[in-house]
Amino acid sequence: MFKRLLSLQGRIGQLEFFLAWTGAPGFFVVLFSLLFSLSPRSALEPIVVITFGFGLLLVAYLQFAATLKRLHDFDHPKDWYHWIVLLPFQPVALIFVLMPGDPEINRFGFPPGPLFGDAKR
Repeated sequence: MFKRLLSLQGRIGQLEFFLAWTGAPGFFVVLFSLLFSLSPRSALEPIVVITFGFGLLLVAYLQFAATLKRLHDFDHPKDWYHWIVLLPFQPVALIFVLMPGDPEINRFGFPPGPLFGDAKR
């Protein structure tokens, strides 16, 4: 499962993209809110700040990977669309959730299944 999340290859559907864009930051916020509420004085400790920074990088990478795989679902990585993945906290993420992808097999593989994985035909 983690290999699929961290991979930059393949395609993902609308629901998986939505979960990647909301779930990763949501988990990160809840985890660090809980950590800071348990020990507010330790919030400025160097190890906490470094861990927080690595967490932000991980969330940014997961969103980058999800956006790139969603673009693969549209079969548009060679167009100007590939620059969209560099925008932080994209307003176009809602468009990616609402637009259906290519229903046919394209150069990036089978169309995504109803939730996770590929829909083999």
